Amino acid sequence: REFENKSGELLKNFQRRLQTYSSLKTENYTKLTDEKIEKILNGCFNYFNKNPYEWFNKFDKILSTLGYSYKYEPYAAHVDLVQWSTKTKWDKLTKDDKNILIEDGRKFLEYQLDSKYLEIVLLNGRTVIDSFKNWSGVNLKSLKFEIPKGKRAEIVTGFYKNKIKVIGWSVNIQSSWGVSKNDINRLALKVKSLV
Repeated sequence: REFENKSGELLKNFQRRLQTYSSLKTENYTKLTDEKIEKILNGCFNYFNKNPYEWFNKFDKILSTLGYSYKYEPYAAHVDLVQWSTKTKWDKLTKDDKNILIEDGRKFLEYQLDSKYLEIVLLNGRTVIDSFKNWSGVNLKSLKFEIPKGKRAEIVTGFYKNKIKVIGWSVNIQSSWGVSKNDINRLALKVKSLV
């Protein structure tokens, strides 16, 4: 849904969230002009001010509780474990395909995490926590936390490169059934207490 409507057609004009081969009139990203690269960057920088995918909405409460926003200063940035969008949903990919994608995106993610402005990294869901822990080597301390209310989950904390606070929760708040607004509010307050 990041790039297509429910009918599988590419989003166009105002509905388009990010640049595509067709919007850039190219068939290969390795031969982009500076002008086209600028379009890609502008699309990323202005993503949350244009037509963000509703998947991000559940993060708003956590970010605002910490005093950050995708839209206003001080800004939060969303980065992915994998930099490529996949047509097949993540949970339907093979383990080998997931590992290839994670390893392929590792260098770019490490580059992003080396930003001098980075203060906190939030990890959403078990797959993200496990993958981050495996490739970063960060020692994550586990704390019990019920989310949804009454179900066992965990929050993890640690430091990336001994200076950047890492906080993660084992439940993917966008796709887990039964995660209520109240659960997200509790999670936001817990995360704030750990910062």
